[in-house]
Amino acid sequence: AVNTLAAFAKHMIHDKPWPQLDWKHGDEEGYASLSIATKAAPKSGRLWVATSDSRDFRKSEWKEMPAGLADSGKLVVGRVKPPEKGCLAFYGEVEYEIEGLKYTLSTQVRVCNGK
Repeated sequence: AVNTLAAFAKHMIHDKPWPQLDWKHGDEEGYASLSIATKAAPKSGRLWVATSDSRDFRKSEWKEMPAGLADSGKLVVGRVKPPEKGCLAFYGEVEYEIEGLKYTLSTQVRVCNGK
């Protein structure tokens, strides 16, 4: 969080545009999907995923899953398979860098019920 705040200040001081993320959640072929479009290509992208027997994820362990980069790195895409029972929560995270300072931006969390 501190790196992202410092990066925001650097963007403002040097009059550089702050990356804008447009994301879309979807469902395809039994998977929950997420695509993140941006004008500024990120260094990397990933999904953070957790499962739970209920919609309460407070005690769940969040696990990192790689996401793919497309469209010259300006589109981050990922998908996860919902569990047979219980619930799944996930969100996307992209990593940027300004003047050697790495920082991350993320999407909203989506919660999916099991099948």
